[in-house]
Amino acid sequence: TGCSYHRQIVPNKALDRNYPIDILQVDDLLSEQPLRNGDGEEFSIATVLEWADVIHFGRVLDVQLRVQEVAALIKKAGKPIILDLDDYWNLSSKHILKAGYEKANQSEIIRQSIKLSDHVTVTTPFLAEKVKPFNSNVTVLENAIDPSEDQWNVSPIADEKNRTRFGWIGGSCHVEDIELVRDGLTKVWHDSDLKGLFQLVLGGFNVMDGKIVTNANGEQEMHRVSPLECIYTYFERCFTNEYKGLADGYPNYIKYLMAFDNETEAPELKQMPYRRIWAKDTFSYGSAYNHWDVTLIPLNDNTFNNSKSQLKMIESGFMGKAVIVSEVYPYLYETKSGVNCLAVRPGTGHKNWHKYIRKMINEPEMRKELAATLQKEMVAKYHIDVVNNKRWKLFCQVGGKPELMNHTRESLKHYS
Repeated sequence: TGCSYHRQIVPNKALDRNYPIDILQVDDLLSEQPLRNGDGEEFSIATVLEWADVIHFGRVLDVQLRVQEVAALIKKAGKPIILDLDDYWNLSSKHILKAGYEKANQSEIIRQSIKLSDHVTVTTPFLAEKVKPFNSNVTVLENAIDPSEDQWNVSPIADEKNRTRFGWIGGSCHVEDIELVRDGLTKVWHDSDLKGLFQLVLGGFNVMDGKIVTNANGEQEMHRVSPLECIYTYFERCFTNEYKGLADGYPNYIKYLMAFDNETEAPELKQMPYRRIWAKDTFSYGSAYNHWDVTLIPLNDNTFNNSKSQLKMIESGFMGKAVIVSEVYPYLYETKSGVNCLAVRPGTGHKNWHKYIRKMINEPEMRKELAATLQKEMVAKYHIDVVNNKRWKLFCQVGGKPELMNHTRESLKHYS
């Protein structure tokens, strides 16, 4: 998932590259089966607990919800627990996963994990304040980008029609956020002065949604739903004014979209005023940014969203994109409207999304200056090596090896 990619995989790879650290991923600390490393050698959980200086988790201490048992096992071994959180544990009222989340009692499981950990790391100060009533040992380790990862290769794809392209990419849980920009995009389609000057791009498109149904035996099964019922199809309707934006002059393109064919994309499809980019995996989704000039970053103003990280703004900066962004936390940490972005205040969305899209189209030099400023700021603050310097010092401190805090792998080649 994006969470494990940004909070464990990428940081750990970069830590291993630069610091004297050994990292072992274990999926189940309560397993009685022998484990094997990459060389095929067998070892036990007891060996892991004896070997490790720190046990690190993402979000919960056990995905099978045996939180107390896992914590007891680790504490018996005398090892510290670091828990990483990138989200608030209480979902917003409109979140599409809220019902299932509450049924599984996920919020309480996360709170238990927080209380049982020796230290908690989070993405922002806002989320840190939510954690402190349950655990005062909190450190902010921001989300960061490793530009050596292939997907962050900045290779802008030119538009033959010289239009300004506006893109969004994200998961299916962003319904309430996409709805913020819907009316503004409708105004864009109706603005005769902008005809032929823009392209709207929806990234991450997929029709893999399912729903739980009860069969004749009373058992619950997951069934795929029709593409027309999928959340991304709803997003597409928001981006195209219910496809009315394509009705005049592009009837065959609407037929193509309704076929939901993710195998082929003819070159001429890239010239349409709306473009769909199908979902890629976690290790390549970032390449989608190369297909537009301005990232749209709407975010509904509520506690759950305020607790998120400013990752979309960070990604856009690393990829050299200008942004139009909701002026709410977590983006308030970065937004300087007119300097590094154009920021839409809550309550002005239907007017200002349209207004700022017009501005980005009509003032290309301003757009390029915003993008350049954002890129400079984001790379300086959120390069993985910058954040990992803090991460390494924290791991050394919590792991009981403060003598290593100011060393790198290069300076300690003899250390094992």
